[in-house]
Amino acid sequence: MFRWSAAGALLAALACSQTTLGAASTTPDVLLSIPSAQRAGVAYGTPVKLAGRVKLGSNPVGGVTVVLQGLGYPFLGAYSTLTSATTSSSGAFSFTVHPQVNTRYRAVLASP
Repeated sequence: MFRWSAAGALLAALACSQTTLGAASTTPDVLLSIPSAQRAGVAYGTPVKLAGRVKLGSNPVGGVTVVLQGLGYPFLGAYSTLTSATTSSSGAFSFTVHPQVNTRYRAVLASP
C-alpha cells in the first residue's frame, strides 16, 4: 500500500484480486501505483493518474477487466465501485481520479 499527502489530501493505492484465470489455481497479481511525479502531493480536485499492471507470474494478462474502488475518510464501511478498465495486451491499465476528500483506492480484478 502506498500513501501520500499534501494540502490535506490523502490517497492510498492498493491492489488485490478476486478471481483466478482459467483452470489454474494461481491468482494473477494486480499492481496499482501513483506515478512518481504525483507522489509529492495533490490538491483537492486535481487529476491524479493511477496506473497498474496485471501479471500471472512474469507474464502480462491482457483483456481482463480491472475495477477501481474507493473509500473516503473516515475509511469506514465498504469500498464503492468507481469505474473499470480493460487491460492492454501488456497487462497495463490506468484510471484518472479527482479526489475531493481523503480517499483510499484499490484495483480489483473483476473478470477472468
